[in-house]
Amino acid sequence: DIYIDMSTNSPSTIRRIAGDARAMGVAVLDAPVSGGTRGAELGSLAIMVGGDAATLKKVRKVLETMGQKIFPVGDVGCGNVAKLINNMIALTCSSICSEGFVLGTKAGIDPQVLWEIVTSSTGNNWVLQQFPQTVFQGNFPPMYRLSLARKDISLAVQMGKEYDVPLPVGAIVEQKLIDAESAGLGDKHIDAVILRLEELIGLQVRSKQR
Repeated sequence: DIYIDMSTNSPSTIRRIAGDARAMGVAVLDAPVSGGTRGAELGSLAIMVGGDAATLKKVRKVLETMGQKIFPVGDVGCGNVAKLINNMIALTCSSICSEGFVLGTKAGIDPQVLWEIVTSSTGNNWVLQQFPQTVFQGNFPPMYRLSLARKDISLAVQMGKEYDVPLPVGAIVEQKLIDAESAGLGDKHIDAVILRLEELIGLQVRSKQR
């Protein structure tokens, strides 16, 4: 028997599950995904798989129905190591992009113009590709809920503690998301983290080009 855990979870938790399952003759793979609801609908998810290569070979065709980018990353638990690191990087980008665009708007630049500059320059990143549909419209549908993002960054920071790796930037981002969640933004898309800074400064980062 094979159990595939596709949740985003603590690697140490997955490894405990795998140990218990192994004692019952069940092989475990952890296979968290990235790509959001749209990727799930299109079957284009990236899947990070931790576990035995022979076990992965047996279920690869099943995983390929959900995504063609399947990354074997090591022993069981390593799928979640990769996923949490990816999310920590993306969430850090989200926070710093929010700060940059609030600053730019406050200093007199149209957000759309700033977006065109940054996405054509070294500051470009995946998070910014969402801004025209989310931040600039004041629209934050829960494609990746802020509450889930807070859970993921907390798991990443905890993993850093387990491995004695200081994550000062990750810890700051975690606190920003805790603050946003406590302000009632948990059910909105992660880009809604900008709303807290907008409220503090007293402006909105909205595009004049609709």
